Amino acid sequence: MKYTTLISLTIGAGLLVGGLFLVTPSAARQSQVDLNAQQAIPSDITAATEKPAAPDFELQTLEGKTVRLSDYRGKVVLLNFWATWCGPCRQEIPDFIKMTKNKDSDRFVVLGMTLQSGTREQVSKFAENMGMNYPVLYGEQSTMMKLAQLYGGVTAIPTTFLIDPDGKVQKRYLGPRDAETFWSDIQAVM
Repeated sequence: MKYTTLISLTIGAGLLVGGLFLVTPSAARQSQVDLNAQQAIPSDITAATEKPAAPDFELQTLEGKTVRLSDYRGKVVLLNFWATWCGPCRQEIPDFIKMTKNKDSDRFVVLGMTLQSGTREQVSKFAENMGMNYPVLYGEQSTMMKLAQLYGGVTAIPTTFLIDPDGKVQKRYLGPRDAETFWSDIQAVM
């Protein structure tokens, strides 16, 4: 427990510092979506009577395909913030692979958001070695930190968001979960 708390505090401090010092006007211009114009979602989603809209973004997959969150309207999205060096993140990946392979891909998708994981080539090699069969999104560190802030201040990883077909954030999961937990929640919002 102490180790997990230390990791969470370290990541939280890194995200805070990264968010404060790495988001520059030139970095914001390089993003295809005006991240500064969007409102951050609250950190306590379950208490919200009106579920917040998920902040839209435009990033590239490791293969270079441009992806927007809004492209997935009509589908349930699991938006997973993770890193290659994160042990609990590695625990979840096989379940995401299994869910992507065995579940209704017309109504459901997992999107992996890499944070502090090295170069695109390093992340690509990791994804290939793990057999990740879902879109893994990669962006400049400053853009990824700003997205983490918009999603309620991601303070630990893995952090996953359940987004309904209308683009509303229904749940926030801090820490790893198993496929059964995710799938039960996904079915509830399909």
